[in-house]
Amino acid sequence: MPAKSSSRSAPFQRFLFLMCNLLAFGLPTNVYAQEADTIVVFDGSGSMWGQIEGRTKIEIARETLSSVLREIEPSSRIGMIAYGHRQKGACSDIETVVPVEQASRSVPQMISVANGLQPKGKTPLSDAVRIAANELRFTENAATVILVTDGIETCDADPCALASELENLGVNFTTHVVGFGLSQDEGRQVQCLAENTGGLYLAAKDADELGEALRRTVANNAISPNEDDFGSEISLGRPIRFIFRDTDAGEQIGVRQLSGGLEHADGTPVENAQFQLEYPEAKGNSATAVLEPGQYVAKLQREGAGGSGYTARYAFEVPEGESEYLVEASLSGSLTLNLFINPNLPYVKGEAFPTAVGGSRPRFHFAIYPIVDGAKAEQPAATIAGADDLTRPLPPGTYLIQGNIDSGTSVERVVEVKPARPTVYDFSFDATRVFVDARETDGSPVKRQTTYWYDKVPSGRNYWVHGAGARDGDLQPFYLPTGDWVINVGGEGYGKRRSELVVTVPGDFRDLRLEVGEGRTLTEAEKAMLEARGSGCLEILRVVRDGCLVEKAQLSSIEPSGEQPAASETVTQKASVAPSIIFNNRSTKKTVLSFQESDAEAGRMILGDGWCGRGGCAARDVEVPAALMDAVRNGQTATFDLSENALRIFTAPGGFEDTLTVIENPDSNRPVKAVMVLAPEGQTMEPGKPVSEHTGVRLVFGDAFTGKRYVVIDYPPEADGAARIVLAEGWCGQGLDCAGSIAGLPAGIIDALEEGRTQTFQDSWGIGTVTVNPEGQRNFIEVAEKGKYGKFQLLERNGSGTGDKSSAAPAPSGNQAEASQGNASGTMSPPEEVSLDDQVNRVFGVFNINQTGASVDEVVGNYAHVDQCQRAPTVIWPDGTMARKQFVQPQGPDENPYKTVASGQCQISGTQFNCSITDRQNGDVQNLTFKSRLLGNNHYVLEVKDQENSWLAVSCFFPDGELRADTVMPNGRSLAELIMERTDAQSPGMGFDRNNMAFRGQ
Repeated sequence: MPAKSSSRSAPFQRFLFLMCNLLAFGLPTNVYAQEADTIVVFDGSGSMWGQIEGRTKIEIARETLSSVLREIEPSSRIGMIAYGHRQKGACSDIETVVPVEQASRSVPQMISVANGLQPKGKTPLSDAVRIAANELRFTENAATVILVTDGIETCDADPCALASELENLGVNFTTHVVGFGLSQDEGRQVQCLAENTGGLYLAAKDADELGEALRRTVANNAISPNEDDFGSEISLGRPIRFIFRDTDAGEQIGVRQLSGGLEHADGTPVENAQFQLEYPEAKGNSATAVLEPGQYVAKLQREGAGGSGYTARYAFEVPEGESEYLVEASLSGSLTLNLFINPNLPYVKGEAFPTAVGGSRPRFHFAIYPIVDGAKAEQPAATIAGADDLTRPLPPGTYLIQGNIDSGTSVERVVEVKPARPTVYDFSFDATRVFVDARETDGSPVKRQTTYWYDKVPSGRNYWVHGAGARDGDLQPFYLPTGDWVINVGGEGYGKRRSELVVTVPGDFRDLRLEVGEGRTLTEAEKAMLEARGSGCLEILRVVRDGCLVEKAQLSSIEPSGEQPAASETVTQKASVAPSIIFNNRSTKKTVLSFQESDAEAGRMILGDGWCGRGGCAARDVEVPAALMDAVRNGQTATFDLSENALRIFTAPGGFEDTLTVIENPDSNRPVKAVMVLAPEGQTMEPGKPVSEHTGVRLVFGDAFTGKRYVVIDYPPEADGAARIVLAEGWCGQGLDCAGSIAGLPAGIIDALEEGRTQTFQDSWGIGTVTVNPEGQRNFIEVAEKGKYGKFQLLERNGSGTGDKSSAAPAPSGNQAEASQGNASGTMSPPEEVSLDDQVNRVFGVFNINQTGASVDEVVGNYAHVDQCQRAPTVIWPDGTMARKQFVQPQGPDENPYKTVASGQCQISGTQFNCSITDRQNGDVQNLTFKSRLLGNNHYVLEVKDQENSWLAVSCFFPDGELRADTVMPNGRSLAELIMERTDAQSPGMGFDRNNMAFRGQ
């Protein structure tokens, strides 16, 4: 594995050198003369994620500490205390992380602990210094405390009074203070800690000024350092960074997923203090270590969801050298399932999963067993429940997957998991959706329908699946295997009025609808057939739930081939390997990027001219590794450096599977960046072609029998490719109050309509949905909003757009077209007469607004984003009211700790927000212009630009994010409720959806 060295700027090298002098030479004579014990008080508060010279303060502090500690005398006695590193908002968060002992033993621990600290909380620096003084027995011995802080006291203590107290009581007590980025006023508040104890105070705004301050301090020191005063350097070895993944293109893993340690090649353990697992999302490393050159083995235990995981041994060598050395390792393999109800019906994550058995969540269950010597292992290597996370880390090998769908069908499949590369498997249940409609003799639906399915002649409770089949007049499907089955159906308590009959489920996987009357019974011939064949299921295979198994996997003849078995020859949606994958520039909406298959080991990435949305980014055609193609195709979060082409690619940044970030010359001072979004299905690579193909198209839906027109959907130019919908009076039923509802919808309705795809679209308020081609009914839509519902047929299409216009139904004529709709003309008011500016693309929620040059991906992936969201969130309510809030310590249990410090109003026009916000303390007014963009999963980013500043506002709460809006605070209310509460006594007009971690309108 090649080494990668890290280079530092000249100012930073001076900074390290002078910091060494601070500890080695800058201490007063009496400190060394009396061999004072020393404690470094290290700032772990949340503000340490701030930046100096483009790097976080915590990074600079860690590297500084590591470099400085290498220079001190091995026999010196030193330890470390940290504060603010474990809890948010806790003034008691102070910990002695390394006790005082000889530097030869304590220094490696200090370096390791510092590298693992994750800043989180407040700044109780006075109490931390007091604890350090007491641990040093400052009233009995000479003692030195070195405080490294980037902030002032935040826990109601007086550092100046503390300094005077310690100076008066101490034998020879000294405090030195190093300040990062403190203002003059802030510096004065901590400077007294040093001055009152005879120590040094060093302040600087950046690395250069820090270096100059240290240089002046050292130059003014009365002592001329003599090299004989100091011993040899501590031999700590070479700094090592580790990046661990399950597979080559997999997400980086760290302390959350891994445990274990290192051994020397001879099996001797490496001390834990020399090896530290870390959080990759915060530091960028899976682990760090300080090691002497030689041969080592990493022995790691990988923990995964559903009991999955593995034990890994990875051998590596640390070569001679002093610079940082990188060890990258793909430890094992992984398996991802693409789910198909049957080859014609893929399961799409997030879409509704109707079921006759009951419940609202998709009922998928899997047990994954290793196959050893042709036999299934006794215990599964992994399990999966539901469809939210279908990836499991697994060692390479052959596995038997047993799956169950909704208690109806169980399936066995065999898959070969590859080493180092992710294995993606199309898993089809080969199940047919069967809808059962039980009727009474007069043709009306039975009351409280119950349905039971048998694989043999019914006898009491020998059914394998049962459910309602119908709910509130809507039929719900059973998921059944191919074959002949017996159904018992009727109303609850109907007795002999219930019906029994044989139902044949063919293998064409088309939805099957049964209408069953009362009192039907099995014929003698049907009974004889069932008795002769015995059970129709090979077994009732239980995978959490029972299901009918009709085909068993053959294990004895398995010979691993390295090939992925296919669920079916039918290729659809994400399971397919398309000849090309197309992306659009998210800002310009132009088709500018294409991935194309080349061979098994590589593909090609083609960037169109102007791909970055402006000049200076010419067309590119470059070869990319197969791992990049896999990551794009499977929506995996990963980073790829194409060094020869000076390109860096982030796939699925922030977890958004349809997004891609491209950076040209990433290490330069002015890198070229662009964020891409997956293009609609069927789009081709034509540079400059806009995504909004349907501008000017107008669709009219209604009742084909009466000619009433209830819904108009169009694509106005100002909506930037989004659709809008206008609902006429009575759309949800005669006499009901549901007139003139308006909502913004994402693009794609026309494409789904013309392609015959069943797809549900969510409006931008999170209130209503439009389902295109519901249940396969072409040229129909279903509209649902706040519990109201309506289904309508396409009556008319106007405008050119693209696609096959022949699918549109003809407009009604004659009396149908003149049928009354409740107004004088009998026709629906066209959408042009309705103002949409304050409705389309409305964005609201809780945001972190920062003045930054960083990209969205860099902001979301930074812990500072989480910290800023919790300490100083910005709220935009649906009516356009805007407020900046700040967390303050509550005075009572019922007090809301979030206080409004600035407030204002936003005027919305299309995707643009013109906001004016006033600071409540000084009356300053700030005018900001936002441009909204949908990131996915109902989360938004707002880009703010004015003449002087470039701002970025990103949603605070994301699925699987570190900041949980539904966290219950000490006063019993959720974090989301506290933040979105208004101070003007108005209703927030929005609520929090825990499933999508997003705010929705109310």
